[in-house]
Amino acid sequence: MLINGVKKSNTSKKLNNEENYKKILGTILDLIDEGIHIIDNKGKTIFYNKKMAELENQNRKKVLNKNLLNVFPELSEKNSTLMKTLKTKEKSPLKQQTYINYKNETVTTINETIPIKLDEKFIGALEIAKDITELKKLYEQVLEFKTESYEKEEQKKLNNGTSYCFSDIIGEDPALKEIISYAKRAAKTSSAILISGETGTGKELLAQSIHNKSKRSDKPFIAQNCAALPANLLESILFGTQKGAFTGAIDRKGLFQRAEGGTLLLDEINSMPKELQAKLLRVLQEKKLDPLAEIRELKLMFE
Repeated sequence: MLINGVKKSNTSKKLNNEENYKKILGTILDLIDEGIHIIDNKGKTIFYNKKMAELENQNRKKVLNKNLLNVFPELSEKNSTLMKTLKTKEKSPLKQQTYINYKNETVTTINETIPIKLDEKFIGALEIAKDITELKKLYEQVLEFKTESYEKEEQKKLNNGTSYCFSDIIGEDPALKEIISYAKRAAKTSSAILISGETGTGKELLAQSIHNKSKRSDKPFIAQNCAALPANLLESILFGTQKGAFTGAIDRKGLFQRAEGGTLLLDEINSMPKELQAKLLRVLQEKKLDPLAEIRELKLMFE
C-alpha cells in the first residue's frame, strides 16, 4: 500500500507540475503584444491568448475548446489560414489582413501561420497576429502629408504656362511606360526633342511633362500650332521682327526669344513650308536667329 501511495503521490506531483507549467506558459503568452491562436489537428481551439481576443473582440471562453469554423462562421477551409495549414501542413507566408471586429473597429494585422509538430507528428496549427493598426494609420498620415506637399510643389511648378506633369500620365501598357522612361531621360538634357504621334495621342501633355521635369521648369513653356497661321505671319511670330526690316516692321520679340531658357513647343511642324523649315533647322543647329533679329544662344525643345 505504501508503494502504491508513493506512486500515486509522484503521479499527482507530476500532473501538478504540468498544470503549473501550462499556467506559467499561458500567463507569459498573455503578456506578449501579439495575438496567438492554436488549434489541434481537428480544428478545435486549444489556446487563444488575451491579445488575440482583444484584436477579434471575442470572449475567450466562447472560443476555447470549440471548433474554429463554428465560432467564426465567416471562415471556411478555403479562406482560413489556420485551416489551410491543417490541410497543407506547411508554413504560410506573412499576410496582411484588414477586417472589422465586433466592436465595429477596423483592425490591421500581419499574420503568420505555422504547423505544429511533436516528435515528427503533426498535431495542429499556430497563428501569430501582429497588430499594426496604429502603424498603418501613421503611415497613411505620412503618405497623405507627402501627397499634399507633392501636389503643392507640382502646383507651384505649373505656374509656367503648363497644366500637366508626368504624374498626370496614367497607364500600365509597357509601350507607354517605355515612352515615359525615355521622356524622363530626355528631360535631363537641353537638346531639341522630336515627339511624333497621331492627333490626340497626348504629344503636348508629354512635352509639358518633360518641361516640368527639367531644369527649365521655372522658365516659360510656349506652344504654337504651326498649321494655324499663314507662313509669312508664322515666320515673324517665331523669329521676331526689327524696326526697318520691312515696311511697317516694329521691334517685336519672336517666340524663340520669349521662350529662351524655357521650352518652345512647335506643333504640327510638318505643315510648315519647306523654306521656313530650313530656317528653323538653322536656328536649331547654330542656335542663332535670323540676322534681322538679335543673335543669341537659345535653349530649345521642339516637337
